[in-house]
Amino acid sequence: MITKMLSISQIKPWKDNPRKNEGAAQRLSELIKVYGVRSPIVVWRQNMTVYKGNTTLKACKLLGMKEIPVVFAEFKTEAEAVAYGLADNKSSEWAE
Repeated sequence: MITKMLSISQIKPWKDNPRKNEGAAQRLSELIKVYGVRSPIVVWRQNMTVYKGNTTLKACKLLGMKEIPVVFAEFKTEAEAVAYGLADNKSSEWAE
């Protein structure tokens, strides 16, 4: 897995992201201000859409950042990309 710095302007948020993350993005931006982005977002290269890390993307935009660390995922179809995004969102609920 190779992390690459990418211009935020090249990346699209997942328009059907089920999470309502405006408040979380504001809180996360405070952490990013102190610690930076420690986990790359996951982008499908075919459509340049974020399927993991939409809150991080929003937080970075709030901070006026120009670049963000990205890992490109090679999904076979958009349905696979969406399934990955949904599974990633759901997995955060497994922890107590």
